[in-house]
Amino acid sequence: MEGRRTGIAFGVTVLLFVAWGGVESAPPEIVNSDVKILEQTVANVEYTLAQARLEFDQDLYLSQPFLCGHAEEECSHQEVPEGCTLCDLTDSTAACSTDNCCSPLGVDPDYCDNPPDFVKLVEGVPSEVVALREGETKYFRFFVGEEHRCQPFYISARPYYGTVDLYMARLWRAYPTGGGADWRRRTQFFNYGKASLLVCPTHTFYGLGTYTLAVFASVDAEFHVELSFPPADSLPLPPPEESIPCSSVPDSVMNQFAQTLPNGAEKVILCLEDGVTTTINYGGEYRNQLTELILPVPKGCHTLSIAVTTPYGGADPDLYCLPTNPNAEVSSSNAAITSYNGYDDQLLIRACFDEDTYVHCANQVFSTGLVDHIWSSTAPVLSQRLADVTPASASFQQGMAAAVGVVQNGAFQACADFASDCNFWISYPLQDPLAYWPPVYNDEVIEGVYTKPYPPEALVEAGLTTVNPRLLVINAFLTKGARRIYSIEEFVQNGTFAVIGVGNVDGEPVILPNDGPRNGLLGSFNEYIPNIAVSNLTVRDMAGECSYDSFLSHKAMVDDQVSKVLTAQGVGAILPAQYTIDSLNAAAPRETCVQAARDLAISDLVNLSIADARFCQYDIDTSPDEFANDPCCNGQLEATACCEYDLYQVSEQLMVENSEVLEADCGIPQCATTFMDDLIRAINNLNDAVQGCASGISSFRGQLGLLREELFDSTVRYCAQEAGLGKLHAGIPCGSDADCPGTLSGCDVANGICAVESREAIENDYLACYAERIPDFVVEYMRENVFEGFDQLVQRGTDKFLEVLRKYYSTTDCVSTTRALDFTQSNRFAFEIPFDYGGITGED
Repeated sequence: MEGRRTGIAFGVTVLLFVAWGGVESAPPEIVNSDVKILEQTVANVEYTLAQARLEFDQDLYLSQPFLCGHAEEECSHQEVPEGCTLCDLTDSTAACSTDNCCSPLGVDPDYCDNPPDFVKLVEGVPSEVVALREGETKYFRFFVGEEHRCQPFYISARPYYGTVDLYMARLWRAYPTGGGADWRRRTQFFNYGKASLLVCPTHTFYGLGTYTLAVFASVDAEFHVELSFPPADSLPLPPPEESIPCSSVPDSVMNQFAQTLPNGAEKVILCLEDGVTTTINYGGEYRNQLTELILPVPKGCHTLSIAVTTPYGGADPDLYCLPTNPNAEVSSSNAAITSYNGYDDQLLIRACFDEDTYVHCANQVFSTGLVDHIWSSTAPVLSQRLADVTPASASFQQGMAAAVGVVQNGAFQACADFASDCNFWISYPLQDPLAYWPPVYNDEVIEGVYTKPYPPEALVEAGLTTVNPRLLVINAFLTKGARRIYSIEEFVQNGTFAVIGVGNVDGEPVILPNDGPRNGLLGSFNEYIPNIAVSNLTVRDMAGECSYDSFLSHKAMVDDQVSKVLTAQGVGAILPAQYTIDSLNAAAPRETCVQAARDLAISDLVNLSIADARFCQYDIDTSPDEFANDPCCNGQLEATACCEYDLYQVSEQLMVENSEVLEADCGIPQCATTFMDDLIRAINNLNDAVQGCASGISSFRGQLGLLREELFDSTVRYCAQEAGLGKLHAGIPCGSDADCPGTLSGCDVANGICAVESREAIENDYLACYAERIPDFVVEYMRENVFEGFDQLVQRGTDKFLEVLRKYYSTTDCVSTTRALDFTQSNRFAFEIPFDYGGITGED
């Protein structure tokens, strides 16, 4: 599928490579700042969210480290063998030949004999935008020539929405897959959204020639692909102007924590000098264990690129840096920034150090093998303007560890890791950043239904009209449902927002007051990482004024999602639409206009009688008896008992008419009163599951209950009436023949009900009616789950269909053979007969 994106351009600026170490220019200074505490409900989960908005005097840039192990060494092992050709198979119009191509594993003949529909990638030029449905694959090819010998490169799928997997190989495989590829990046779980590969020259399968990239959509997704190489003169790494040798690091720093691992093995504690690789071959005793990494950094301003990389088949390390509690060793739970990629991880820190400092990191290996450890202050850095990346990439790729929320001795878990927690992320720099809400991750359960990652396209489009390239938006969850991460009071008093990987076009870090609380007795990373205390930020309500045009645009998107819910077949189709609606309704176009409407009215405490529709409260597996006896659960009781409404009294703060506003602002009192009545009714119904704007969507259980009731009315109850049973299986009351359906033989005036024929005639009439009116999705459910061996070619409306339906929906019971409406001895029905019929009374 071709991309549909119009009017919005991402990734079109030239990528910058900077190796900054104190350029003589002005760093970004803050000019405006505030924080909002927001309470939102998304996908039936209530959140409390703190959102900092920091505006600077220059455009902001996100950066990624471009560092591999042994980058300081001359490369000599990538020479082109004699007698073979570097085959460039990226031109679909040229004659394709795989003869004599340089490839140690040979060349897949499908490169030329059965080429896939592929997109050619060019260095530094983003590809066209591609949209894929779940399960689809798009192929890309690119050529690495002699000019890039021994150079690492990034290959990245920058997402607009959804998430994709990457599989890549050289000439030996034209169609790389999960089971046959040299490089893989599966982006579910710990790698959500991080469809990016850093390919290092030390990798076993690295080489010159043609590469094929397969991008597989694990859910509906839209993205473009970027290919980037560092400048030719940036490698080998130039030595730093000043460095601290490991021999100068005090023993008190090297031996601060335990020297042995919990399993009794000797802990690996590495001091890493600037630009020098240390390789460790980890054995089985180090699986899942931590290695301390100590980086001696001299006084001054630096960009630190930190990497742990492996050749193919090496260990799988994760990387953690900057302990939030310096009195404990670095770990996944004691680190401000983390990277959880498979087989290689990089982090970047921009900061100015007032004195020589020992930055603490750690890596944790999850499989045995070789790991290269390196950091550098001179490595090339891939930078891109924040306003030019996609919103999804800002949150989950390029901006993953760019900033962090910190509370004294604790940090929020970044949204880079969706399989565990998602408590912190940066947003695209919009006037309304909540248009991009973080997606529900794979293993989160909502109303018992497993969901897929979102947001869908509607959230990406929402609000992309006002972009501020100088704005940094940082979000942190304080509560998620019943789980409290931090109280509002604790966050305001002890919280800090730290900016770690954001700078200007020259790579200089931002300037902040660094007034956050100090963590621990030995100092903390927020002494040199730019940070600002929450207590010094102004707390504001939702920013912005009500825009009529924005609200109409927002309403159109919500209406589109509502229509999807109302026509959805099954909860799985309802969930994405409700998630989108909730996310959109948390955004400024609606919030600001609702608040403006509220300002026109005043609130008062009102006593209400609320009729609340009851829905099934019992699970058939855990409470079978209660389920069987509750008409709200057991549909077979519908004929004899109703799922009643509960009536109860509540006191609620509701909007009422504000006569002062009417008199001051409205010229025609009658018109103004009508408008105010409508406005107040709309505001008061916003959270009403039945009458409100969401048409019941705010309650899945309520929505499904309403759909269930509608289905019963249109099939079971309707057909019972047509067949003469009546909605309560007690006949159809009548006073004359005109009161009875045409299928019956008139009114039995003596008994006050429509005359019926035999029980067999009633069953036949009911069955024919039911078979005609049931929805298609119910028929399909019957085919798949009830009708064993049912011929798929048998269509409704045929005698065969009625025969099968009768077979599977008939049951043995004790009913009268002479009186069709006598169910008094039935094992399945029990009800009060409201009239005397054939000598049987209600007392009988």
